[in-house]
Amino acid sequence: MSKPQEHPPRAASVQCFFWTAPASAIAGGTLLLVVGEQALANGWSTVTMSLTHIATLGFISMTLLGTFYLLVPVQLDRRIKAPRLAYFVFVTFAIGIISLCIGLAGVAVTPVFVAIGALFPALGCFFWPAIGSLRGTRGQPNAAPLRLAIGAFLVVVILGIWVAHGHGGMKFPGPRGLWIQVHLAIALFGWIGGMSGAAFNWFSAEQSPEHGSQPLTSTWWGRLLWIGIVAPSGLLGLQYLGLIEMSQAATSWTASFAIAPAAIAAWCMQPFYGLRSLRNPEHPIAERHYWQSAFCLAPISLAIGAMALFNPTPQWRLAFAWVAIWGWAGLLVHAILRAFGDRGFAISSAARQEVKILDLAFPLHLLSIATGVAAIALGGPVLARLTGGILIALGVVQIHRMLRIAKAMQRVATG
Repeated sequence: MSKPQEHPPRAASVQCFFWTAPASAIAGGTLLLVVGEQALANGWSTVTMSLTHIATLGFISMTLLGTFYLLVPVQLDRRIKAPRLAYFVFVTFAIGIISLCIGLAGVAVTPVFVAIGALFPALGCFFWPAIGSLRGTRGQPNAAPLRLAIGAFLVVVILGIWVAHGHGGMKFPGPRGLWIQVHLAIALFGWIGGMSGAAFNWFSAEQSPEHGSQPLTSTWWGRLLWIGIVAPSGLLGLQYLGLIEMSQAATSWTASFAIAPAAIAAWCMQPFYGLRSLRNPEHPIAERHYWQSAFCLAPISLAIGAMALFNPTPQWRLAFAWVAIWGWAGLLVHAILRAFGDRGFAISSAARQEVKILDLAFPLHLLSIATGVAAIALGGPVLARLTGGILIALGVVQIHRMLRIAKAMQRVATG
């Protein structure tokens, strides 16, 4: 592994991506305050789809895009090609997210196609340098999670844009439940699982570079994840070409078996290695409590997902989506946001020592998970709107911390 660097190259400092996370938390909270239980009552509701994409694209994917720009130079010692394209990616991707969420909320069909038009150039300008930076890294263990994450994200994008056409009023490419099931699974296990694994490995190595560390990811993890991406994608291809015909129930179970290897990798293997690594008191990892909570939620997400298969009521499906996306994935990305967000500001060691900020972000995130699950289980507007208020408070706390860090950086630079 290359020697850890104190700062990534200046061109890789893309802090604009990290500001989207608190803005998305506030946007999601505002939506819940306005519509209440409507967003947590039916998985096929337009406002539910909008809320989901505020989380998956705004909070999660924007943070992971910024993380990739920072992680490649420091972990692989490689330069990102055309680094200024990152700002174009940010602007066009943000336009796409806003338009898509407005369109999915049922306001109009046109914003969906505006979103598709914005996401195409944004993602093209991301994948071109991203794939280029990973060429020739097949033999590097540190590159494996990043390679899987980018490959999974490419599949997720293709499926997502195709599905968006269906939401825009055009013919849906296949059984709606199947396509969304595969789309969500590859996003969770491949894109989020891969990027979080790469980030965790970096934090582990950064704390103990002279001794090395137990990698969160492994050869078997990579193989299972690869199978869990390729197999359901192949199932969609066979279904789309009309080579297989199955009932809706049979299709859901078949897709679940195809996805299962990736679920084992992300929700069994990763938490096992992660929690074991976190138990080492000699090498504390940044934002330890976020990682611990996320790893503990992984098997819980798996259990709720299994219950949703056996009992496909809206409550179980929504509970699974809430715990998996905002619980497991949200906490992983929140940990990355806090740790890599400092690097996004290129904050020095002196400034990091100065900014010992004790905030309420962690308890607010946990509380929002709990109240969201309660709102889904019990229904009613009170708990849903309470969850919205907590999300807004979380976003405000995150912005406050980021502003404190930026001011500390300025004081250290001028002092």
